[in-house]
Amino acid sequence: MSKMSSAILDTAYKHFESERDKAVTNLEILLANPTSIPEHPDMIKDVVDLVSKAADAVDGLAMLDTIKEKQDDKN
Repeated sequence: MSKMSSAILDTAYKHFESERDKAVTNLEILLANPTSIPEHPDMIKDVVDLVSKAADAVDGLAMLDTIKEKQDDKN
């Protein structure tokens, strides 16, 4: 794998890690003190949305791992 390809995949990996961490942190804040955010009347929807965002990021990380493995196998 070229340096450029590796850098692109590494940057994408960091993006998905950040998205996962952001969703998990927001979920932890929401669950720790649900009354602290009055503009969120539909707590269930907010929790489901955050879990979905975290899961999408985890899926992205898994896909990048698969791509990296295939690239490494070619070399």
